[in-house]
Amino acid sequence: MAKVFSVASWNVEHFQDTTDLSRVKRVANFIHGKEGGPKKIPDVFALYEVEGKYLYREFMEKFPRHHFHMTEGKQTQEIFIGVSNKLQSFTTQRLEFKEQRDFLRPGLLLTIRKNDIDYSLLFLHTKSGSNTEDFGLRDAALLHAFNLKKALDAKSGGKANFLFMGDLNTMGIDDPVPYSKQMDLSSDGEIDRIKHWAEKRNMKMMPKEKTIIEGAEKEVTWWNGSSGYSPTNLDHLIASNHLTIKGQAQENISLLGWPKLPEGKWKQWYKDYSDHAMLYFEVH
Repeated sequence: MAKVFSVASWNVEHFQDTTDLSRVKRVANFIHGKEGGPKKIPDVFALYEVEGKYLYREFMEKFPRHHFHMTEGKQTQEIFIGVSNKLQSFTTQRLEFKEQRDFLRPGLLLTIRKNDIDYSLLFLHTKSGSNTEDFGLRDAALLHAFNLKKALDAKSGGKANFLFMGDLNTMGIDDPVPYSKQMDLSSDGEIDRIKHWAEKRNMKMMPKEKTIIEGAEKEVTWWNGSSGYSPTNLDHLIASNHLTIKGQAQENISLLGWPKLPEGKWKQWYKDYSDHAMLYFEVH
């Protein structure tokens, strides 16, 4: 099967356009395929936690064949996407993911048309935290995403080309509830729960490359190197069952960035770029 388009999804934590643009330039270069980035410029790339509204200038210069869109609102962190001009595209901001809370981020829905076929890509950055409220807000956001799949299926005869992705902050629950037992759910438990929901919507959570970390092979997309935190699998792609998704050179989604480096170089990567790995995949 031939590639239809490629996508990169990356939380570049607290991505700001300060007077020192060195980090902005490094990130742009990495997406461009330099410094260990994707082998080719992604047709679509999404950045999360964008806090500087003027960094688009660097990206317009670096990616003259891409169009750009960014969410807006009272939240301090935005979702920023670039879309190749080879693709017909339409973008909408989805406010239902804010759950009527000004500080929460909206979803960004991108519709791509290629060869007269529509593909719907939803970019999400759900609520961080491990208390019951945080977990509930993530649950609500995921419910909106799966309901969107149901609505798209109804318009397409049951086979919508739908994908949603981003930093889903699957960190589980660790929250004492008054007058009740301790509520605990591990990160893996929350991920398994999402997989179960996906199955009910004819979707699948796509497997990612594994990284050797703490002496074992794991799916890990985030770590800051601190002894107070554990490496965690926070970033995901969920796609319609019938879609064929591949990484750069294998069936699993590629994790680019620090997971590709020797462990001794990870901390410098976190500082220079982000403590999240980039998810890269191709739709075939």
